[in-house]
Amino acid sequence: MKNMHKLKVILISSLALLMVACAGGKRNVPFTVQSDPLGAYVHFQVQSPIEGASNDWVFLGKTPVDIKRFISKKQLKKAGAFRLSVQKEGFSTQ
Repeated sequence: MKNMHKLKVILISSLALLMVACAGGKRNVPFTVQSDPLGAYVHFQVQSPIEGASNDWVFLGKTPVDIKRFISKKQLKKAGAFRLSVQKEGFSTQ
């Protein structure tokens, strides 16, 4: 059995911009994800409580990830949660 080590993950997002998105239309929200060690796979999911809605995971890239996602007021209202998953073989998923 493999010894699972803990993957260190640092997520930096502009929460202020995300909050501003509530007051307006579509906003470009930056996300930076770092991991130690580098090269972890990063996925993003918008969870919706609405029956039949797509809760698919979207691949963002391998760490370090420095991207911007457009998030609309409509997405924020419909979203139950926004989730990130960071995975690397031999390490616990974060």
